[in-house]
Amino acid sequence: MAESALYGNPNEPEFPFDKVVTNLEWLGPYLSTREKAKIDTPDVTDFFASLLDTVLVWSRARTAGFQRNVHYPDCKELALLLNATLKQAGASAYYHRLEFTPCGATQFFVTCRNSPRFIWKTRFTHLDVGRNIDFCATGHLEGHPESVPRAFVDFIERSTFHHFSGETVYFEALQDLTARERWIDFNRAKEQLYNETMEKLGLKYRFKCIFEFPKTHHEIRTVMTQTTPPTTEWWDDHCYHLSRIGEMGSIRVGILFCDFRTRYYEYWELIRCVYSFGLKYFPLVLSKIDTQFDFSEKLMLVLFEVWGKTAEKMTPDEYELLLNHTRNEFEALAVMAEDYLEWQRVHEPKKEQKRPGCRERIGDYVWVIVSRLKSLGLDLYIHLFQRWKLRKPLVYNGLPIPNGRDHCAFEVLDK
Repeated sequence: MAESALYGNPNEPEFPFDKVVTNLEWLGPYLSTREKAKIDTPDVTDFFASLLDTVLVWSRARTAGFQRNVHYPDCKELALLLNATLKQAGASAYYHRLEFTPCGATQFFVTCRNSPRFIWKTRFTHLDVGRNIDFCATGHLEGHPESVPRAFVDFIERSTFHHFSGETVYFEALQDLTARERWIDFNRAKEQLYNETMEKLGLKYRFKCIFEFPKTHHEIRTVMTQTTPPTTEWWDDHCYHLSRIGEMGSIRVGILFCDFRTRYYEYWELIRCVYSFGLKYFPLVLSKIDTQFDFSEKLMLVLFEVWGKTAEKMTPDEYELLLNHTRNEFEALAVMAEDYLEWQRVHEPKKEQKRPGCRERIGDYVWVIVSRLKSLGLDLYIHLFQRWKLRKPLVYNGLPIPNGRDHCAFEVLDK
């Protein structure tokens, strides 16, 4: 449980894995039928991650999950089934039942109704959100990565390669080696806790935490220029970064062409070929080249083939055929992209920042007013009928925010 594994709190009742696992035969197939997602549809990918998140919160490996409202019906359906399983296991198990609470107008939390750590509020600050979802560096939000250097940690589900969650921290806060070790150890502990929880529930899913520092992509480029494949440990720690080619702070499109299962040591030349092409041309997936030349569709067809076939054993002839085919396709795509870039340099007008009109400004004001009225109604309900939620929560004081960078941490999420 997160209370004991992350925060050293031995007083919270243990989750009754032994009592619920016999009634969880349905959970594995339930999740499996919902894990299939297309790379180019992030909403679908987030949908599956939201279900995994709900399972981890239910089994007390997380204090809370933080989701978008679009996922509310699916999370609610799963939560009802999980709570019913707890009810079957008895009153002591039902202590761990899930409850939902809104955050702003577009997001919501999933948490244990009796969590001693969850902050029950109706208007959450960024600091509150980070504490609720077990961040070690809460409130590290100001500015952009290119102007304020940061480090990142991402949690990836190994078998589906779905992005599960992520956290950012000011790199300035990690200059102290003790603080850096604390941040890394905290996230490693989360990784271990998530995996142990999945094993106890009899589920196939396993997680990997991936760290990124300001120089990570420079180091990756150095490795990717080598003709000799890296070690297995290096690939396990860095293959996820290859889906986000680009400098920290620049536009980085999530384009997958390899994962933990890729036989990179056998097909290293092909992996390097894709990486080299991606350094220059993957960002064009976000440009108008999509509609004018179907660049993205053609590129995805090539990458899907590479991704699928490099996870399997190929004969030398099959590999040579795939390598040559990929190179030929990339040559054609590069010509297409260069033609577009030349056209863009000549014809693309300079973008002027459009000021919001009167209608847009009024709409924003109305949005804020309605959101705050809803918060007021929820506040009144809690004070009248759920006063136990007003108790002082347990607070984990993670890495401190560097001086002068804390004003974003206390901004309220109204939207």
